[in-house]
Amino acid sequence: MKKLILFFLSVCLSYGIKAQLYKKISAEINYGIGLNYFVIDYNEGGVNSSEINLLKKNKLGSITGFDIKYHLNKKNKIIAGFSKSINKGVKSLYKRINNVDIIIKDFKISHTNNYFQLGLEKRISSNKNIFDGQVGLFIINSEQQEISLDGFSDIVIFKERNFKNSNLQEGGIFGGIKFERKIDSKFYIGFKSNIYFLLSTGTLEAISFTPTLSYHFN
Repeated sequence: MKKLILFFLSVCLSYGIKAQLYKKISAEINYGIGLNYFVIDYNEGGVNSSEINLLKKNKLGSITGFDIKYHLNKKNKIIAGFSKSINKGVKSLYKRINNVDIIIKDFKISHTNNYFQLGLEKRISSNKNIFDGQVGLFIINSEQQEISLDGFSDIVIFKERNFKNSNLQEGGIFGGIKFERKIDSKFYIGFKSNIYFLLSTGTLEAISFTPTLSYHFN
C-alpha cells in the first residue's frame, strides 16, 4: 500500500511539473521571403574567360522556420529555432573548348542555408499589438550547387557542395523585431524581420521578412 501511495504521488508530482512546464512554452512557425547577399557576391567570369564559374543565384528567395520558446517571465523568453532558406538561379552558357561545344541551357541551381538558432526574445511593448525584440547566435550549414568550366584542363564540373563533403559551415549573430496580435485564447498571428550577420567572415548574410503563427500552451 505504501509503495502504491508513493507511486501515485510521484505520478501526480511529475504531471504537475510537466503542466507547469507546458504553461511556459510556446511554438511558432513562419514563412516568407529572404534576401541572401552571399549568393550574389561572386565573380563568375565572362564567356571569353579561360575559367568560368556559374555560382550566382537570385538574391530574393524563400525562408521558413520553426521556433520553440521558453517563457522566463512575462517579458523574456529563450528561443531555440531552425530556419531554412532557398535561393535559386537559372544558368545558360555556350562555349567552345578545343572543338567541343559546351551548351548549358536554362539549368536550375540553388543555394540552401540551414540556420540553427539560439537566442533571447524581450517584450518591448504590449498594448493591442505586442512588440518583441530578438537577439542571439546561429550556425549555418549550407548546400551549394555550382558549375565550373576550366579551359586550360578541358574540364566541366557540376558540383553540389555541403557541410558533409566541403565543411560549409559559418557562425554569427542575428537580431530582429516582431509584432503579433492575439486572435483567440492560445493563437497569435504576427510578422517579424531578422538580420543575420556572419562573425566568421564579417559580412551580412541575409535579411528575412516572415508572417508568423504562434501557439501558447498556457
